[in-house]
Amino acid sequence: MTAASTHAAPLSMGHTGYAASAGLPLGPAGLPETRTTTTVEAGVTMTHIVRGAFDPSTPWVVELSIPSSRTSPDPDAPPRVVQDQGSADDLVRRLTAAGFGAQSQPVRQPAVADVPASVIGYRVRSTSTFPSQADATAYVTRLKAAGFAARTWYAGWDGASMSKGQWSINVLTIDPREFRGHLGATFGPDLVDRETTTALGTYAHAKAAVNGGFFVLDPKAGAPGDPAGVGVYGGILESETVAGRPALVLDDRALHTRISRPLWRGSLSSGSSRVDLDGINRVPGLIRNCGGDAGDQPTDHPLHDATCTDADELVAFTNAYGPSTPAGAGSEVVLDGNDRVVRVEARRGTTLQTGQRSVQAIGNLTSKLTPLRPGQVARLDLGLTEAGGGNLVRPRTTVINGAPQLLRDGAGSSPQRWCTTVIPWGRSVSR
Repeated sequence: MTAASTHAAPLSMGHTGYAASAGLPLGPAGLPETRTTTTVEAGVTMTHIVRGAFDPSTPWVVELSIPSSRTSPDPDAPPRVVQDQGSADDLVRRLTAAGFGAQSQPVRQPAVADVPASVIGYRVRSTSTFPSQADATAYVTRLKAAGFAARTWYAGWDGASMSKGQWSINVLTIDPREFRGHLGATFGPDLVDRETTTALGTYAHAKAAVNGGFFVLDPKAGAPGDPAGVGVYGGILESETVAGRPALVLDDRALHTRISRPLWRGSLSSGSSRVDLDGINRVPGLIRNCGGDAGDQPTDHPLHDATCTDADELVAFTNAYGPSTPAGAGSEVVLDGNDRVVRVEARRGTTLQTGQRSVQAIGNLTSKLTPLRPGQVARLDLGLTEAGGGNLVRPRTTVINGAPQLLRDGAGSSPQRWCTTVIPWGRSVSR
């Protein structure tokens, strides 16, 4: 059995975390809470938790999907609930012109372990509120008929609400004492195409799948589907880190899990010449979520849901990337399984055969590859280690990107009511 998922997946492991007798830390103390547990596989259970009840005094609202606009950092990304202020305000104007009352609202993030309190974006909601979900659904139908995408939302689910519920939560638990399957991640047939969690679970023949991790959505931000941060799948490093960002490290047999801030390295060496790499399996020049090196603009620090740029880069590619490597100006060297040069191209974009890898160069680093000749040995070295030096590129290990870190040593860095039920164990995939 494989427990699958997509990108980074927090699941609980063993009989810890959410199973605390005090109940979930949602809403006021003493709310009614029921749990129904079913067995998925030996050592794997699914628990459905229902806490509290809908409060008649708490309204339903309608929330809009906001298309990207010219002000968005990802102008070609699909619509989403939280966008930049310009895109949100633009949608409010369109809704008003169509006769629908709407307002833009800031979405505030409290301080967490490694990110200060901030406004992470803006959402758009109708100015009308509704006593029931059925009433809100009728309004959604009107909006959709007018060409807008919307959903119903219970105001009691907002982070600052002290509503009495109702919350409905599913928790997948893996007990390592009984588990006989495999826990890990999959990105599907290749890294560059996005799939749904259901499709990825089917691809992995999984009994359970959970969505997780961050990845590129906008073609102008890179290759849609490319993990936006570290990725080790089946013991193979396929994506570099966002420097300083946490990652989830998983064991194939569910024997342990941990949060790590790994360090990656990459280099290409030939004779006495050695050059450092900037990335793995991504479009050169585009660094999603930033956190690269000092040449990146506007920053080399992590910057969530943003794309930094660098005109001069060296990026390695494996067979996992896709049908062909990114095309464009620059140079590319193709290596066989023994790190011997197969060919050197004056432009980027080629098809890799089984066992082959390549390195692309752009900008002033293009000349670093052109002296190489077929038959010459050019050693490609890719590695990922923990801060203490432990190797993370090894069989039976999966590493999934994430951020920001909500908890450290069992506590957040500011008072907040998160359901902290998780982390020991997540199966993930890449999309």
